[in-house]
Amino acid sequence: MSNVKRNIKNSVYNVADVVFYPVVFFATIPFFMNQLGEEVFGLWMLMNTLIITFQMLNIGLAPAIVKYIALYRAAQDKQKLNEVITTTISISFILLVVSIVVGIILSVLVQTGNLFNLPSHLESLAAKTTLITSVIIGLKFTEQLLLHVFKGFERVDIYFFLNNGIKFSILLINIMQVFYFKSLVAMLLVNLCVTVIMLLVQVLCIKKILPSYKLQIGIDTFHKNEILRFGFYTWVQSVIVIIVFQMDRYIVVTKFGLVQLGYYALVSTIFVTIHTCFTATCSWLIPKVVAHTVSDTEDNKLFLSIRAFVTIISLLGLALFYLIYEPLFIWWLGTVKFELMHNYIRLFTAFEFFYLLMIAPPMYLNYSNRIKAGTRIIYIVSIFNIAGLVVGYLIMKNVEGIIYGLLVSTFVATAIIYQQVNKILIKK
Repeated sequence: MSNVKRNIKNSVYNVADVVFYPVVFFATIPFFMNQLGEEVFGLWMLMNTLIITFQMLNIGLAPAIVKYIALYRAAQDKQKLNEVITTTISISFILLVVSIVVGIILSVLVQTGNLFNLPSHLESLAAKTTLITSVIIGLKFTEQLLLHVFKGFERVDIYFFLNNGIKFSILLINIMQVFYFKSLVAMLLVNLCVTVIMLLVQVLCIKKILPSYKLQIGIDTFHKNEILRFGFYTWVQSVIVIIVFQMDRYIVVTKFGLVQLGYYALVSTIFVTIHTCFTATCSWLIPKVVAHTVSDTEDNKLFLSIRAFVTIISLLGLALFYLIYEPLFIWWLGTVKFELMHNYIRLFTAFEFFYLLMIAPPMYLNYSNRIKAGTRIIYIVSIFNIAGLVVGYLIMKNVEGIIYGLLVSTFVATAIIYQQVNKILIKK
């Protein structure tokens, strides 16, 4: 396959991966709201928030495995490819144990320590779901790593079908069981079972594209140090971003309750998906950035092209969303529920207008051997965002204040970041 055709194919699959499932999932939200009730639906959103928060335990292994597989694949070194995969999977098993231990602690605190300030009649259910969620998260670490192996091999098609196969299997089974049993615990157990089955499928697919690979446990010291060194900075970046975009949800659930969290988290998740879609328009170029850097032919034209492309596409997409969101949401959720979310949607749209400008710079810096500079950018933006959402809440004492704080702080941070990036990459 020619490079042009492969690039187009990878681009289509990347965008489809972040669009296809969310569209179907969001279409089912009214069903889950009605079947579970607003409070339990809010609890489900809280569990999803925990899943994202637990990603702080993932020490940057996924981006690292993409980089080093792309590197050794270019060098055609099968032995090192095997060592990298084995090392990262072995580390992920350690993370599984850590995740379960943290889950047990949180489960006890939910039931006996009034964690999240939940209603008393939901504390027992919340404790059970928290524990099950921690096991799911631990297994997801391995699942994510295996999926990113395919990205390193530029087999985004396999990544797409496996990733969406997992998600759709869970969604379809949950729709059926919620219709009859209305059980959040059963929903999470379905997630757990499907994840285990699909881990085995992923291993078989890896063996197909890398026949020399054998599933085994072992940590190669050299690759462990290299992976963790690269992973450390991407991990710091992800931790900072997670803190920013989950802190607001914990404030909402603690101060305004599960029902308000349900609506806020739904809007927030929609915009996370939109932002991820924008990121996907250029993320398929990561292996090419790595290869371009290694070949010693790097120049800034690639960065400028990526930045221009993702910015133009993102602005057009955001403008389209703003034009159609009102009739779309009224048709989707009804007028009453839409009115509860309307202000959140408008404010998050304005916030995303500036936040989309942060996509290209850290991505390019991370994969062109300037990961410290990429981390510094994320750090600056996130410090502004944390300060903004806290100050916004303290001044306005409502949920809108949190989003106003994110909006204003991102506006200020954007000017500072672009000044830094221009000095590093464009030399002016």
